[in-house]
Amino acid sequence: MPLAYMNLTLACLLFSAQFAMSKLYERRSAGTLASSLWMSVFNGGWCLLLFGILNGFRLAANATSLGYAFLFSLFNIGSGVCSVLAMKRGNLSTVTLYMLVGGLLIPFFYGILALNEPLTASKIAGVALMLLSFVPSVLRTRGEKSATKGGGLFFLLCAGCFLFNGLVSVVTSAHQKSGQGVDENSFMMLSAMFTFLLAGAGQGALHFKSHSRTFEGLGDGNRRDVLLCALIVGGFTLFNGGGNRFSLMAARSLEASIQFPIISASVIVLTALMGWACFKERLRTGDFVSIILAGAGIACFAL
Repeated sequence: MPLAYMNLTLACLLFSAQFAMSKLYERRSAGTLASSLWMSVFNGGWCLLLFGILNGFRLAANATSLGYAFLFSLFNIGSGVCSVLAMKRGNLSTVTLYMLVGGLLIPFFYGILALNEPLTASKIAGVALMLLSFVPSVLRTRGEKSATKGGGLFFLLCAGCFLFNGLVSVVTSAHQKSGQGVDENSFMMLSAMFTFLLAGAGQGALHFKSHSRTFEGLGDGNRRDVLLCALIVGGFTLFNGGGNRFSLMAARSLEASIQFPIISASVIVLTALMGWACFKERLRTGDFVSIILAGAGIACFAL
């Protein structure tokens, strides 16, 4: 169990770092459907290379893992596309909030309802405190202009972030709990192949329909901008792929109703601290309240 919590800690750190790379990519790209699909294409390619190296380019596969890998990649692409499009239309903290709440609630109820994990008083208290930790962000974004273009579309995209990010966590847990899945590196390679192929097919269809330039949305579309965007996604892949791998390892022995609420609450704390340390973003009173509530919620799960 201590090893599982160490893996969980590493997953939280890496998932937090990925948001900085995602934000940087959104700034360098046009924030369109084309650029969001290119992000998934690059991510799939980098992830396949990364885990291919880690696995000595050996690949194990079976029907169970292929099915879960397909779903994992499909939901991951959906989450990526919705987040990039939403970030271009509204507040980054609002988008992040929807993703994290989805990553908290959906796997929590999946663990309780589908896996028959026990619903204890400490879990109820922990989730309640973690949900309360999001309230300062909600109140802050209500006072800001959340959506600059198409308010209804913005919140529809946020709902997509909520749903897809939660389903990624569910698939992660389901694969590990199945007892028939391949090793973590092979699963990430299978997911990367599906991501590359599905996003590439979507990009090809979009290019054929709109007759746009090949690298439409990636800066000016020149070689330098494309390379820079690809390298930014490489950093995103390193953090996201590493976070997913450690999350998969933790899922072997941790309950879904414990693991993913802790990840969600930890990420909101760590991203706030990372913004303060790396980007000189000012921590407001609400941020400190969120950190304290999230920390208390995590402590409840340790009881």
